[in-house]
Parts: sequence; structure tokens; C-alpha cells
Amino acid sequence: MITSLRLALTTLLALLATATYAAETTLLPELRGILATGKAHRFALVTPGGDQSRWCSLGDTFAGWKLEEFRAGTDSLVLSQSSQRAIVALRTATTAEGETASATAKATVAEADALLGQMQFDAMWDAIVVEQKKGMVTALRQQTAADFKRAGLRPEEIDTLLGRMGDLLVADLQSDAMRQDFARIYAEVYTKDELAGVAAFHATAAGEAWNRKQPEVQQRLMQVLMPRVMQGMPAAQKLATDYVRERASAK
Repeated sequence: MITSLRLALTTLLALLATATYAAETTLLPELRGILATGKAHRFALVTPGGDQSRWCSLGDTFAGWKLEEFRAGTDSLVLSQSSQRAIVALRTATTAEGETASATAKATVAEADALLGQMQFDAMWDAIVVEQKKGMVTALRQQTAADFKRAGLRPEEIDTLLGRMGDLLVADLQSDAMRQDFARIYAEVYTKDELAGVAAFHATAAGEAWNRKQPEVQQRLMQVLMPRVMQGMPAAQKLATDYVRERASAK
């Protein structure tokens, strides 16, 4: 059961980490240069961190963003991605220095907590915990079936006992306690700019759908994961039994 619980928690954290990664991939490109060729223009775009760069024209797509419009008066580009529209201005040395300082500024717990609110963390997490409890109770039912049968417990007694066991296993996983821990960890790991990028993703229709559908995703993952974990349980138990027997015979 401990193995199952650890696997469940690892899956939850992986889902949140994946959500963060998806958010970061939507960060805006930087406009580093403008080349005028007659009436046309070409634009030097770079991804945050400089992993990708290319000269593009209006109508092209770079790092998931389509170049929609050039505003010559402000040396800026209008970009679009799904339902999002954003404006990037030409970066100068002065703005780059300011942005570097901003990019390294640590986020605060309050900012991280605000992001969790935007992610609908409480509802999402509690729904996931409900699904986790169902999976744990199913695993417990399989593991304890023989013991309960020998004890002569009635089906309704088994259901009540398993429900209480499940409540104990998830008692410390409720959102009101976990949210504080997540906010503290996010503030320690992410910068202000990185949290802003995550928030930008969750403000989109795709971000809202991501959050809303996580409980369903988690439920389906557990339907796949738990049978595989339980399939390996007899072999793990046999390994432990054989090891104890060998140690006892060696004395």
C-alpha cells in the first residue's frame, strides 16, 4: 500500500510539473531586430533563453506564435497563439538589462498562492484526492480480502472499514494544507517572470481546460497504473518472504 501511495503522489507531482512545462512553452519570443527591405520587413525573433532564433516575415510562425501585424510607430509585433494575442516590442540594451534583473527576481509566496488560485488548485486537488482514495480502497480490498473473509466480516462491515482506512490515508492530503506547501515550494523554485508565464497559460482557454480535466486524467492514469502495481505485488511479497527465510536459516 505504501508503494501504491508513493506512486500516486509521484503521479500528482508529475502532472503539476507537466502543467508548468506546458505553460513555460507558451512564453513570448523576444524581438531582437528589424530589417526593412523596401515595403516589407523581416524580424529577428529569439525564444527566451536563446534556444531558437530566426528571421521571420509577417504570416510566419515562430515558437508557436504567428506574426500577425507590424506596428512601425512603436517598433512592435502583434503575435497570436490559439485564442491569445500579444505585443512584443524591439528590445534595446537598456530594456534587456532591466528584463534580466526581473527574470532573476524571486517570486513571493503570495504570488505563488495567487497562481494556485488561478489554477483552481483547491477544486482540482480535492477531486484528484477523491480519485486517489478510490484507487487506494480498491487496492486495500484486494490485499485484505482473505483476512477479512477469515475474520467473518460482513460486506457492509468491510465497506465501512475500508472507507475509514481510505480516510486515514488521505487525511493529510486535503487542499487547505497542501496549498500552503505548494505555494512555498513554487516561491522557492520559480522566479517572478516564470510564474507570470505559467499564469499567462492558465489564463487561456487551453489552460482552463487543462485544470478542469486533470481529475479525469488522474482517474484514467490510476486505472492504468494500479493494476500494473498490483500485478507486481505478489512477486515483491515473495521476494521479502524468501529473504527473511534465507536470513533465518543462515543464523
